[in-house]
Amino acid sequence: MTFQVDFRGAVKRVMILMMLADGDIRDEEIGAIRMVYKHLVGAEMSEQDIDREVYMAKSDGRSIEQFLMVLSAVLSDEGKETIIKAAYMIAAADGELHAMEKQLIQTVADCLQVGQERLTTMLASLPSVG
Repeated sequence: MTFQVDFRGAVKRVMILMMLADGDIRDEEIGAIRMVYKHLVGAEMSEQDIDREVYMAKSDGRSIEQFLMVLSAVLSDEGKETIIKAAYMIAAADGELHAMEKQLIQTVADCLQVGQERLTTMLASLPSVG
């Protein structure tokens, strides 16, 4: 498995976990996942791909921490930021950030060893939501 595949898989998994964080799967979030994925990695994701990723995320026994800890050592700073931005964009897709989503973004940053100051700066550069 190549690093590119691992990176794409990480982006997919984190976006799916963000969508699932508030317990609802909304059409806006599915549309956002498709748009963000295409923007970030230049590849399409169908709704069937998203359904498969949701199933895999729910049935995978690994926590987000276990999933990301493996990648932390091999991702560049840019790769880490891309994953965090993808997480935020999906969390914000429904127009609000729930406490669980905020905590999951923090968990992603912690797992990827992105410091609080850098995370705050990165998130400040993104569109805010209510």
